[in-house]
Amino acid sequence: MGLSQVYGIIKEMKGDISVYSETGQGTTFKLLIPEQKPETSSMDEVIPEVMVTGKGRLMVVDDEPSIVDWCTQVLIKLGYQVEGFHYSRDALERFKHSPKDFDLVLTDLAMPDMSGLELSMEFRKCSPHIPIVVCTGFSEGLTREKLHIYGISNMVMKPLIASELSRVINSAINEFNPQEIDDDNGPGH
Repeated sequence: MGLSQVYGIIKEMKGDISVYSETGQGTTFKLLIPEQKPETSSMDEVIPEVMVTGKGRLMVVDDEPSIVDWCTQVLIKLGYQVEGFHYSRDALERFKHSPKDFDLVLTDLAMPDMSGLELSMEFRKCSPHIPIVVCTGFSEGLTREKLHIYGISNMVMKPLIASELSRVINSAINEFNPQEIDDDNGPGH
């Protein structure tokens, strides 16, 4: 698990992380996690109230399998159907085959085989109106104007926080075409 994921999980739990590093001695991480009640077995209680549920079919693309898995689990709990990909080119091939199978794409920005910006431009060629959300740990140089040039609807920062992800995804889908989403087929089907 990457440090950014650990940070996101700890912050989601309203905890804190402190780091102490000394040259030649190593690094010490202290995780402060508030005491919590044991988890319940009810799915309704697992999703906090601050999470926004939704409907639709999503594609998740990230070169880190743990991020794809985490996003998939969270988004399924929120009511979405999710297909995850670890390679940009695999995601693009799947999308080109059936662009109408997806109501939104969530993609990492920095990936080795094709960047999220390049991937977004390719998605736009197949489906000009598909909402695309990028996730990144680095927002330097990314302006709303630059995002729109690449056809990106919105951005969410890493480390990913479930409540923020749910809000951004829901907002992007609703801005696309709120009245056409149904339980079975998503927008426009």
